[in-house]
Amino acid sequence: MARREGAAEGRLAGWTVLVTGGGRRIGAAVCRRLAAEGARVAVHHRRSAAETAALCAELGGGTFAVAGDLAAPGGAEVVWAAALDGAGGKIDGVVNNAAQFLRDDAGEAALAAMDAVNRAAPLRLAELAEAAGARAVVQIGDGRVAAGDDPAAAWGGGFSRYAAGKRAMAAESAALAARWRAEGRRCRLSTVHPGAALRPAERGIPAGPPGAGPATPEAVAEAVFRCFAEAAVSRS
Repeated sequence: MARREGAAEGRLAGWTVLVTGGGRRIGAAVCRRLAAEGARVAVHHRRSAAETAALCAELGGGTFAVAGDLAAPGGAEVVWAAALDGAGGKIDGVVNNAAQFLRDDAGEAALAAMDAVNRAAPLRLAELAEAAGARAVVQIGDGRVAAGDDPAAAWGGGFSRYAAGKRAMAAESAALAARWRAEGRRCRLSTVHPGAALRPAERGIPAGPPGAGPATPEAVAEAVFRCFAEAAVSRS
């Protein structure tokens, strides 16, 4: 989908938004939806450079790529600094979409990296964005985790570490959002909890329970856009 004609007059015209893990799948759908409403998108990736470059070329409108490993020590700060530099010093929103999905037997080093990407990095990027004057941050959770489903029952077992990290991220994000509201902070923090947005074969797990999905990447992107649209209206 090319950048929509008239996007400069869209509901996010003038916004610059960082989307982590934005080069493909859900992230790419989010980038397309935000760009269609006039946003300039900073598309973060770790190792999908070719797909990210193609997406940036497709969207145009000043869209640019940001490479970085969110699992590395200080990775969130490095990604934030690169995005801020590419955006000319102003970022209005962040979508923390990047995630890893590993079984419990993946090894401690790999699981620690997953924890960093799924929990620590989204929270740190939210703090950095708010401190820099961003207007909205959207976290991407997991609908089945949010619904309290047992990973062993829902996914065939072996994903308790993943579930714990996503659960902690959602809880800590909710607490941070409540604190920002109580303190009258300008930035709005929301969490979107999609069901399984990838085909089971892509995730290596059985289909999720009926109450948690499925969701298409485009449906997730629409939910993310609504969060930004509400922030744009409330702060206009």
